[in-house]
Amino acid sequence: NFLAPLFFLGALAVAAPVLFHLVRRTSRERVPFGSLMFLRPSPPRIDRRSRIEHLLLLLLRALALLLLAAGFSRPFWKDLAPPAEPPSAARNTVVLVDTSASMRRPGLWEAARTAVDRELRREDPGRVAVVTFDRSTGMVLGFDEWSRAAPGERRDLVSARLSAVSPGWAGTDLGAALVTAADLLAEAAEDAAAAERRILLVSDLQEGARLDRLQTHEWHPGVRVIPVPLTAPAGNAGVQVLAAAPDGPATESPAVRLRLVNSPDATTERLSVGWLGPTGDTPVGPVVEAYVPPGQSRVVALPVPEAVEGPMPTRVGLSGDGAPFDNVIHVVPPARSTVLYLGREAAGDARQPRYFLGRALPAAGRQAVDLVAPDPAGAPDPAVLARSPVSVVATGLDDRWIAALRGRLASGGMVVVLLREPSMGATLGALLGTAPIPTAEASTGGHALLGELDFRHPLLAPFADPRYSDFTRIHFWRHRRIDPAALPEARVVARFDGGDPAWIDVPAGPGRVVVMTSGWHPEDSQLALSTRFVPLMISLLELGGGWQAPLPDQFEVGDAVPVARFTGGTGEPVRIRLPDGTTVEDPTGMAPFDATRAPGVYRIEWARATNRFVVNVPAAESRTAGVAGDQLEALGVPLGDGTAAPSAAVEARREARAAAATEGRQKLWRWFLAATVLVLLVETAAAAMAARRTTTVTEVTP
Repeated sequence: NFLAPLFFLGALAVAAPVLFHLVRRTSRERVPFGSLMFLRPSPPRIDRRSRIEHLLLLLLRALALLLLAAGFSRPFWKDLAPPAEPPSAARNTVVLVDTSASMRRPGLWEAARTAVDRELRREDPGRVAVVTFDRSTGMVLGFDEWSRAAPGERRDLVSARLSAVSPGWAGTDLGAALVTAADLLAEAAEDAAAAERRILLVSDLQEGARLDRLQTHEWHPGVRVIPVPLTAPAGNAGVQVLAAAPDGPATESPAVRLRLVNSPDATTERLSVGWLGPTGDTPVGPVVEAYVPPGQSRVVALPVPEAVEGPMPTRVGLSGDGAPFDNVIHVVPPARSTVLYLGREAAGDARQPRYFLGRALPAAGRQAVDLVAPDPAGAPDPAVLARSPVSVVATGLDDRWIAALRGRLASGGMVVVLLREPSMGATLGALLGTAPIPTAEASTGGHALLGELDFRHPLLAPFADPRYSDFTRIHFWRHRRIDPAALPEARVVARFDGGDPAWIDVPAGPGRVVVMTSGWHPEDSQLALSTRFVPLMISLLELGGGWQAPLPDQFEVGDAVPVARFTGGTGEPVRIRLPDGTTVEDPTGMAPFDATRAPGVYRIEWARATNRFVVNVPAAESRTAGVAGDQLEALGVPLGDGTAAPSAAVEARREARAAAATEGRQKLWRWFLAATVLVLLVETAAAAMAARRTTTVTEVTP
């Protein structure tokens, strides 16, 4: 047999040597005669037909082409294919039981347990092992335990073991489960040439199951996979969290983008999503309705509740679907913080610091920051101060604001003082609880530059990379001179080229005061017009706890969460609080956390902050439509009893795979190519010998 017989069309090239030998050729050497140069040339008269002179060369060349065509056709001996294993009374059976999230649909798990019991009682299963699977596999009962149990107690033992198991929340890796079961059969068979090996697959065979492991798996002869059908409820809808729209308008209210997916066999088209409280299924915020035809999906934006009693909801519920196992997802709502600005300029004045600060703060997305600018002459609002981790002071303040900001510093807040004028030294001293700080206008001689920066400080750490550490193009027209020795425990973060401090970090109890001796507005400097301004403001917010760098917050059940990314890889001990309230201690905070076995909100608690991430049911589990038997057979799964006869196309693919495997083991094409090379060597030697015997004939026409 030949795996690629069309390559035999190349054998038609055997006609080339025949034509080459039959074509009459003129003499290879000519001798010119001067006395004949004025005569008209005439071709020699041919008195006989062309005939083959070197028959051996012709046969060798034709044989080389035939061998080459046969080699490219990839021949193999079909009789040498390994025979199928003969049937035997010995039988090993692996029962694969699906425990993925889709098996939580009403009635499915009970149907699965009943099906296992029915299959084990219908005929003698031989030796049995029971394995559960979802994203991974778990052994429920091994071959050895089955053999040690009394024959009359074995089926009851399986039933008791399965009664202690229930479906989880993980996804379905059907391909890996089948490969594991096949390997288990190969290892446990006492006589691999005689034992019958079966895999009873008890699963809903939903469309979202992963099958990629089957593409490269080579099945052992004699293994049969027998699907055990389960009657699943028709139709299902799911909801998924999407990333924030990158081009959304900056003024939009915070919202979560969701994708609603409806299965092809769905019986409903009207779906709705809304925020749910910590318990129950009653919406506590806005509800969005959508029309989703069967087999289609829609993307909706669910607004974040502005004011609710109790903590901000983190659950989103889907209504209108009859399969509730995937109708609730957990979401970390977009964070929103406030920056308090105390200055006397108008909001739209493009020459003042407030104008540039408002445009540097992110107004939408996963981390939005609102700029609140009350009148410094009015009374402080405790509610505004409580939700403002960072306050910017750009003018002198009275005692009421000084007391309010000192209270905010005592609770861990940060105050940024812009020394826009020397008189603000009194406000700075009052915030720090000291005497007025001597402040004077500095003489720059035109402009000053930043000449010394401490990139080890958290404020400038984002600029430590040499690609971003160049501040020399930013000119400072004006700044105020201040003695850092007058500030308790002050740390100079940046200095001007003349030696005067530019930015100073001063501890103030649990909080801190950051002093900037020059403003960022055009009257004082070019800082607000440079590319360093926005990341510098973000670094200020992060230093004060008013902004957190974007981190992954959406995971699926079973994912390993990189805890070190949340803590910055500091190696500090962390505590991970699970949705059920239990905690897991990690002394270093460096190992990935893989105990994400249930959906919900998880919290990473460490010395500096508390971060949240959510774990949801895998989105693929919502695709509950069944997998066709032809799809499994197309991937090479040897389906056995209980399935329809394979189609002609599937049978042809199976035979083609078997032929390719046989040809790959025999590799007869190598011998054909070797024979081709040998024939060509013989042909070369024969041609050389024929050339030496050939005499040169010179024809002269009188």
